[in-house]
This record gives sequence, C-alpha cells and structure tokens, in this order.
Amino acid sequence: MERLGVIVALGKPEHIEESVKNGVEITAIRTSDPELREALNQNYPNGIMHVWGFKRPVKYIWDDAGQGDFVLFYHDRQFIYVGTVSFKYPFNPDDAQQMETSTDVATQIWGTDTDGETWKYLIFIKEVKEIDLDLVSFNQSTGYAFSALRKSMYLTDQKAGQLIHRLKKVYPTSSQQETLAQLEAQKRDNYVTELEQVSPAYFSEGVRNLCNEEPWFAPVIKNVVASLLAGKNIILYGPPGTSKTYLSKKICEVICGKDNFRIETANAEWSNYDIVGGYILKGGETQFKEGILLQAVKKCIESIQQYDKPYWLIIDELNRANLDLAFGKVFTQLDMEYRETPIVEDELGDIRIPLSFRIIATMNTYDRAILFSLGYAFIRRFALYSVKSILLTENQTYESLNIDPAILGQIETDTRLKEKISSAVKQHFTMKRDN
Repeated sequence: MERLGVIVALGKPEHIEESVKNGVEITAIRTSDPELREALNQNYPNGIMHVWGFKRPVKYIWDDAGQGDFVLFYHDRQFIYVGTVSFKYPFNPDDAQQMETSTDVATQIWGTDTDGETWKYLIFIKEVKEIDLDLVSFNQSTGYAFSALRKSMYLTDQKAGQLIHRLKKVYPTSSQQETLAQLEAQKRDNYVTELEQVSPAYFSEGVRNLCNEEPWFAPVIKNVVASLLAGKNIILYGPPGTSKTYLSKKICEVICGKDNFRIETANAEWSNYDIVGGYILKGGETQFKEGILLQAVKKCIESIQQYDKPYWLIIDELNRANLDLAFGKVFTQLDMEYRETPIVEDELGDIRIPLSFRIIATMNTYDRAILFSLGYAFIRRFALYSVKSILLTENQTYESLNIDPAILGQIETDTRLKEKISSAVKQHFTMKRDN
C-alpha cells in the first residue's frame, strides 16, 4: 500500500510566492549537473520549476520526504498552498559535487541568511494549488493543539491519516472518469441508500404516521428526516419546553426502533475522555474506558448486524458542553466522507462510525445567532432546525399562523381543557380553610 506523508513548510512569504506559487524559469538557473537538468526538463515541460529548500538543522525533514508526499506551505495561522513532491536533490547527499551544485542552485534562488547559509536540501514540487486550511482544522485532523506553528515538520501517515485523506481530494486521479459533481451526487445517493437499507420496512409509513400524530411539528419532522437521509446530524433549537427532546425521541423510534437509541444530557465538564474514552487505572492495571460516543457507535454496529436497524445518540441541552474540548478529536469523523477513519485504534481494533449513525442534539436558545458560537467546524456537520412554541405570543392568532384547519379543532379542545385546569388550580389555592 502506498505510504504518504505530509511536509509542513514554513518560510518567508516572498520565498513561497516566488519559488513555489509562481515558480522559477529553468533556463534562469545555472547548473553543471546534467542529471539535474534532465530531471527538471522531464518534470517541468513548461519550463517553470517549483522548488523549496531546507537548511542542515532540519535535514531530517528532507531525509523523510518521498515522492508523492504532500507539501503544505504555512503562513500566519493559515495553510496557503499545497503541492506534491516530484523529486529531491541532491540525488546523493554524500556526493560532494552534487552538494556543491545544490548549494549553488539554492543561492541563486533565495540567496543566503545572515550566517551565509542557504536552503541547499531541495525538494522539487508539482501540482501546486491554493488550499483553504486553517490551523484549527489542521489540529483537528492531526490531534495537535498548536496555537501557531514555528518550525517545519514531517508527519507520517499514522499521524496525518485524516489530513492526507483530505488532501487527496485536492488531486483527483486521472483514472476518475466521473466529474466531481457526479461523484458528489453518487456519494449523496450512497448515504441515502445506506440509511434506507438498514431502516425497517415501515420507515416511510412511520414518518407519515408521526406527522399525522404531531401535525403541529409535521414540517420540522419532514425536514429533519430529509436531512438525516442526506447524511446530516441534527440540532433542534428553540425555547425551553417546546418538545425538542420529545421530537428527537419520536424520530429515533421511527427510524431506529423503540428504545434503540441513547439519550445523554450535556454538561460543561465533558471532555474527549467522556465522548470517546480513555485509560483508567483499575486493580493496578490500565484499562480503556469507553466514552459515550464510542459506546453508541459500537451499539450501532451491533444493531445493524443483528436487527438491520441503526442505533443513534441524542444529546440533550448541547449548549451546556464545551464542544471543542469534548468533540475536538472526532469533529472530522462526523463528516460522511471521513467515516472510514477510525475513532479509536490499536488494542481495541479499528472502530469506525457507520454511515447510518446519526447524532440528534437539542439546544435551548431563543436566538439563532447564538448557535454560531458553537464554532463553524461543529455546526457545518449538522442541519439546524427551529422548534417553535405552540403557545401564542402577543397579537398572534392561530389563524394568522396558517395552521392546518384540521389542527385547529384539537387546539380549541386543548385550550378549553387548559382553562378548566387553570381555574381548578386557582380555586384550590384560594379556597378558604376552616379554622
């Protein structure tokens, strides 16, 4: 299997622009090595080469780099370009003549630093493209927690598996005959098929029945189910007491079956240990304790195999949790396209989130703008739906809300019942007691 790594390259912005993005004309570089000249002509038929270099203190990065590795160029908390390694020079670092040539080429391109040193360990790059990747996303894909990068580094595929998976999408292979649009459509179809295949036969009928049982919430139910089929997780938000948790349970019952889901209430103390798991000391030995998400994922795998139905996770009052702390290491795996990336490995085996697994979360908030305090990395993996209160606000009537006439009769009955209960309660608490 092909083993790829990622080189993270830091340098002066002007050097990145001149020698990586724009490239250097081959004819402008003097070289006495015919092998290097031949390699340049073969790899850059347009006459423009793209090149980067490393000094001796970080030669280990150059040593580790191999053909096909990705090179990410970083500046000011943002990765701005990506390319792939075509070849390295000197071909033999023990060859004094090649080292002299390499030093000369680097000096022609970048000059020297204040100590007279130059970036003589060269990597020649192809397919340079702009990339929109910030440091937060980089950290999420690699498990790091950098606030800034201060030196270049080399990441193996073990450390950068998720990142490599993302970077591969920047470079569709020549064997891909379908257009990207076709691939996206096919991918969406696969997600829909996957969920419908593991859902019970009465799936569609169950949704219709639920809409009939809860006509006030029918529009929300239909939209939520459509998003679930399209591969999204769900956030239901709205004022307290608007039946968000109730709706979450009913939707899970329709798709997963009665009690074939788990409900957890979020809290501010949640961390990755609570969500994924971690090691604890027990009886003088370390044991892995599974977190909430990992337990739900394993139950989902079992449920699909045994009952042909998924098992889902409901998170109540999501706004209580510190999401970066709790979910930071599994943000990526919540995306459908990254479900093949394990959430845990090693002794436990590779455990991956099934395509049919979903999270439905609830949030108590009146203001939709508050939702964006959750962070873009989190909310872009969820579809957000407002659950409005059935109670009227000032100057509202049920008729003005364009409610289905079939519902109005039930509302009137419920309103009369509410008034009777309210009157009885008032009477009870204002009743004079006998001395």
